[in-house]
Amino acid sequence: MPSPNLPLTKVVLAQFLTTYANQLVSVALPIIVLLITNDPSKAGVMGFVTGVAAILGSVFAGGIIDSLGPRKVSVYSNVLSLVSVLFIPLLEGWGLLNFSSLLIVAFGGAVFDTPGSTAKETMLPRAQKLSTLSLTRVTAYQESIQGLAYTFGPLTAGIILSAYGAVNSLLPAGIAFLVAIITVLSLEENSFGPSQQLSRTSPKINYLTSFFEGLGFLKEDRLLWVTTILGTAYVALYLPLLSVVLPTYFLLGSASQYLGYYLSLQGIGGILGSFLYGKYGEQLNQRNILLLSSWLSLLGSLPLVFLPPDSTLLLFSAVILGFVLAPTMPIVNIPYYTRPSEEKQGRVLAASTALVLSAGPLASLAFGYLVENQSALTGLWVYLGLTFIVTLWSQFNPTLYELDNPTV
Repeated sequence: MPSPNLPLTKVVLAQFLTTYANQLVSVALPIIVLLITNDPSKAGVMGFVTGVAAILGSVFAGGIIDSLGPRKVSVYSNVLSLVSVLFIPLLEGWGLLNFSSLLIVAFGGAVFDTPGSTAKETMLPRAQKLSTLSLTRVTAYQESIQGLAYTFGPLTAGIILSAYGAVNSLLPAGIAFLVAIITVLSLEENSFGPSQQLSRTSPKINYLTSFFEGLGFLKEDRLLWVTTILGTAYVALYLPLLSVVLPTYFLLGSASQYLGYYLSLQGIGGILGSFLYGKYGEQLNQRNILLLSSWLSLLGSLPLVFLPPDSTLLLFSAVILGFVLAPTMPIVNIPYYTRPSEEKQGRVLAASTALVLSAGPLASLAFGYLVENQSALTGLWVYLGLTFIVTLWSQFNPTLYELDNPTV
């Protein structure tokens, strides 16, 4: 008889493989843009285009998941991501790889990626209900496994980038997408298909109506609304940091491979932090952990502005940064798994994702312009200053006390 934890293992494995591939791409793509154009503002344009694509995908993700079920959406998304990633080396081989063609391929991959990641998030609480583990422990261990992806994705990109070039570093991402497809296909459709209750009550799905229903649920639930706003602010800062500021900072410092190493070591710290949170986190005050993590992560980012990109101390600080950031995602995600019913979960997660990503494209353009006309160091200081303001707002927001009662 199969283990009751086997479906959960498969869902988490599929998430790991997809995150690994996306992390690899997120390191390689800005480097490819900078090598082709030698223009940081073009990296900002790439961040804008892929951000808009992700928002479009998330607007329709809830309705697509309601209609097809999270299992099929996850598979279709990974197939399209696989095609997009492998198309870039083909374009280079044909002599057609330029900034315009790269934008088109990146847009196509990003627009389908969000429905796939939302689908996998929707499958997680279903798999947890079939397992023998608590939701808090599942989300913490999920974050540990994701930490492996955040470690090995950038590390793979850094190693292959320095040895074989940025374009070739995308090939392992294609393999990861393929294995993720096979993994999800092995899950039972009965457990991970369209919600049976939803199918009975709403046989015809209107995609936009589904999005606005999810948005309405978010606005009515005070905790989900505040955490969505908080997520929007952090993503608006982190997306341009990852796609514009850090690639320029490391590339202009003649240490492009160190970007992969830095993000990999941050992932290692995340694994350690997530494991400890999974073991002891349920016994602690969730709001206090979240706020402590936010303040310590701000301090952990300061070495970026004081140390050179190839500094050993900077790499060590990445481990600490990943460690202190580790509890944030499990704490914030649990209410999204417990407060909406199963039939509403896909649309609520999709609406939240759309909002969280909404500020990213314009922020990428703004940071691209800033770095192009000032410097990557200026971009880092602006990132730190704005992050301080967001963290201060969190500190005095009373709604976050509800994190210790996430099921209400």
